[in-house]
Amino acid sequence: MSRLGLPPLARISLSTALCLIVLHATVVPSSAQEPGPRPVASQPTTAQEQSERAAQPQEPVPGRKRTPLAPQSQEKRKPKLPKAIPAVVPAGRVGPKIRIPGGKFDWGSVLQGTKVEHTFKVHNDGDMPLQIFGVRPGCGCTTASFDREIPAGGVGEIRMIMDTSRLRREMRKRSTISCNVPRTPYAEISLGGRVRPLLLWQPRIPTLDGPAGQPMEIQIVLKKGTRHLVEILDQKLRLGNAELVSFTEVQPRSEYHATVANKPGAPAGTTSDVLQVTFKVRGVEHTEQVPIVIENRPSIAIGPRSNIQFLQRDTEPLRKNDKAQVTRELTVTAYDPDNSFEITGIEVENPPEGVFSAQLSPVRENKEYRITVSVLRFVKRSVVRGKLIINTSDAATPRIEVPLYAQYKVLRRKAGSRQNSPSPKPARKGADDSKSPDPRPADKNTVKKTHG
Repeated sequence: MSRLGLPPLARISLSTALCLIVLHATVVPSSAQEPGPRPVASQPTTAQEQSERAAQPQEPVPGRKRTPLAPQSQEKRKPKLPKAIPAVVPAGRVGPKIRIPGGKFDWGSVLQGTKVEHTFKVHNDGDMPLQIFGVRPGCGCTTASFDREIPAGGVGEIRMIMDTSRLRREMRKRSTISCNVPRTPYAEISLGGRVRPLLLWQPRIPTLDGPAGQPMEIQIVLKKGTRHLVEILDQKLRLGNAELVSFTEVQPRSEYHATVANKPGAPAGTTSDVLQVTFKVRGVEHTEQVPIVIENRPSIAIGPRSNIQFLQRDTEPLRKNDKAQVTRELTVTAYDPDNSFEITGIEVENPPEGVFSAQLSPVRENKEYRITVSVLRFVKRSVVRGKLIINTSDAATPRIEVPLYAQYKVLRRKAGSRQNSPSPKPARKGADDSKSPDPRPADKNTVKKTHG
């Protein structure tokens, strides 16, 4: 008996009842709240649904009808295609079937800047509703709107609009459709034809190519691409890596000449610029981008590559023989045949292991040199880097840096080696001694007899 005069079983029942009362108070709502079942999740409003769909495409629930002709994303890049969810077809039924007569539309020939519109008819030849989850255009210049649900035996529409402002010549753009057809949940439609450019230019890719530091010029000829007259409103270089020397009208509203030059003092290397031309045709304003490539070549050229790399198959012979010959050759020549230079010295900035060495030999005095780079020994590292420094007498290129790389195949210890093997598990306490193995070491004679 306890101090309260209750037996032990009664004390246990009383403590259990108190726990149940506390648990019930935390779960059951207070009397001030309205009675009724607790909702699982709040139902979003129509505005919330639209914002969520714009941020992340959601898969529609089968059987729910969507708003017809829902517009796709208007971004320049291709939108993501929603995942197709095949319909569950009961026994004895066909299910939805999609058929698009004239799935390849050819618009013929249009002027650049024309917006091509076409509506594809989508037939549902099945006995269940056809759901279209999305239409992904083949490029950012195309937008799509479509009927999301087509009843059995009905006909829906997919409307495509293509902007040809940045398109030229023959082309065909394909779009992918995702739907709930069981075996073929994806279909394809396409639009194609010829786009007549309003403005043509020659050369097709204007290129300024020459030694760095020397003036270079190129003339670009712009002509009208159709019988319609072209009025130039504005012209400029967008990136500022070149200079527009002049822009003249040769034939009124038909032909123009632009002269472009490189910037003085530009460093050696390849860069680019864009000649942006704004013009008007038949009262409509257009913009065309003419790409320009600028090759500022150094006065001294190296080859065959701007770096020297030794792969694993090249350095593998050094693992067994340190005297193996692992070499690469580098040729140093003048870009201009009339230019003369002299290599005053070479040096190799090695890592601590001292892997690389270089040797200079002239091929044509003051015109061409050959440098032989060698790997001296094997190193237990996956990659070793260095740098070859070439000092010359040329004022424009007094110093040339060539990166050096050497890759090695490092053998790693296998996962099943003795060092990585797990330790034996200890015997469980309380186990039957008769069934557990004998912990004493076996007799040597017994071991010899066992192995024969």
